[in-house]
Amino acid sequence: MPFLREKKEQMRRDEGRRGRVFAIYSLCIIIVFGLVLLYSYQYMRIISLNYEIAHNKNILSRLRIENEALKSSITKEYSLVRIKQEAEKEFGLMPADPSQVVWVQEP
Repeated sequence: MPFLREKKEQMRRDEGRRGRVFAIYSLCIIIVFGLVLLYSYQYMRIISLNYEIAHNKNILSRLRIENEALKSSITKEYSLVRIKQEAEKEFGLMPADPSQVVWVQEP
């Protein structure tokens, strides 16, 4: 009978060891799987950010071209020659005769 008790005790210890080894092995697999997922997420995030950067560079390029066109348009609109032509054509304004100009001295 003592032999059977020792045998049962030995089997319980072996089962406990197997359970601990299985738990440690499972924990290691879960950690490795988590690290692989983390690495994959970071890699996919980098790819996503690179696409976003390329898209934003495209938008920036288009906006710069549009900005240059608007600057050109503003320069054209504020041209003195164009303003003179508009004043003569639309409002019938003409340059003043030197005889019509009166200089006033500031007190």
